[in-house]
Amino acid sequence: MKPSFKYILALISLTPLTSSSQDLYPYGDKFPLALYALYTDFATASNNQWNCGHSYHYLPTVPSYYDSCSQNNLYVMARLSRIDSISQKWPQPTDTTIKEIQNQAAESNISWWDLPEEMRYWKTGEMQIVQDYPSLTRAHDPLQRPNYMYIPGHYQATAIENYVQYLDILPASCYTRYQKQPHAYTRWSIERTKEAIASQGYTLGKDYLNNEKTVMAILEIFETDSPLTEEGTWHDFWMSIACDVKGIVVFSHYYRDKSPTLTEAWDTLNDAVSLFKSSRLDKVILEGSSHALNMNIISGPMKTPEFVVVNSTDTIQFEAIKLFAKDWNDTTYLITLNSSNSEVVYTVEDTSEVITYAQDLKSGSLLNFSGSSFTDTLKPLGVSLYKLHYDITSALSERTTQYADITFKPNPFNRSTIITFPNKKAEPHRLEVFDILGNRLRVKNNITTGKLCLKKGELPPGTYIIELCSETQTFTSIPSKAQLKTSLKRTYICVF
Repeated sequence: MKPSFKYILALISLTPLTSSSQDLYPYGDKFPLALYALYTDFATASNNQWNCGHSYHYLPTVPSYYDSCSQNNLYVMARLSRIDSISQKWPQPTDTTIKEIQNQAAESNISWWDLPEEMRYWKTGEMQIVQDYPSLTRAHDPLQRPNYMYIPGHYQATAIENYVQYLDILPASCYTRYQKQPHAYTRWSIERTKEAIASQGYTLGKDYLNNEKTVMAILEIFETDSPLTEEGTWHDFWMSIACDVKGIVVFSHYYRDKSPTLTEAWDTLNDAVSLFKSSRLDKVILEGSSHALNMNIISGPMKTPEFVVVNSTDTIQFEAIKLFAKDWNDTTYLITLNSSNSEVVYTVEDTSEVITYAQDLKSGSLLNFSGSSFTDTLKPLGVSLYKLHYDITSALSERTTQYADITFKPNPFNRSTIITFPNKKAEPHRLEVFDILGNRLRVKNNITTGKLCLKKGELPPGTYIIELCSETQTFTSIPSKAQLKTSLKRTYICVF
């Protein structure tokens, strides 16, 4: 009599983590998530999926700071120095700056060159830094990585125009609490930065060596007279994404644990980054194409609160709801935000009339389109994140791989996946993990439930074979090539 057993094979892909600088946009294809003043706790920052550090008050020492970041899969903003005087800043002697560039250029995990911050365009010496340093990095960095400088958040578009031709990456400072502004200020800051770029005749894009420009949002974690809030921090992160920025930089990691309010803001940003990455919205932003959807407000305020920014008398106001949609991998992703102080009920209409379900990226719940539209409600500063599906099958199968009686969710995965299989009689099962060559890497015995968590642990990125069977079944430790080939015929390959 043959023993009773269940036998299943599956291939699971692990998302690779890299630390080579060519991967960060605009030099590469990875969405930048950077932290100012990252001095300690590099591993936690990396585990929370931040990918770039800045030494802030201290020049990044070579190689110690670079090594600390590289060991934790973090890139480094390569800082350059200046000379200070009472009235203004001045460029270093050219030979000194060249040496500083050459000393750092050999490091493989540079994200971009960071010019001394807040150089004022009306100060001759400071503007000389802005004009000279980018040409020096081009000449003396063999990889010609992009140039960046932090610009104060209160500058109007006309002031930012002075920097556009020299910088590859332009920051949009979104310090809503520091500026004592409503959260619609985040949208204004990003849009005025893009306005400055366009007014100087440049376009947005990653080809910075041919004068295309990149906008990144700078978000706040530090104490101000107007304390940060969880909903405000969540709103400002997603408003930045909905304004199609190509990177997020936070000032600063140093303040993350200086008060309960700042810790809450830090935790909120980590939650936002986790959802952003797990939903593949980083890829959507960098690789997706715009999708036309119509939005109508049914009830609630039509506009955001009015506000006036520094050095201006103009009143600024936006529509209460910001809608952003992009197509990527045959799927439409939708972000909507309410920047008003009251609840808003609105409808979204799909003009193509082919999308039938909206799936909430945070909860996984589904909203059915009525004809070609659906209705949603957003609380003040609320955010909705949806993936729009063409049919119910694609919605229900999202991020789940199922082979006969066994399910892996998610697959592929970064940290862990949940394996579910029928085991009503609580029979003891054994799990084995093999690499693609048939080498056994893990064994777990006496599994008596129908669900278990497989953690990535020490496994490097790659494709793996999972065998799950009853304890009564006999296995070879290393399957022969013939056995492996036979097994693979019954296995689906997950393409990531």
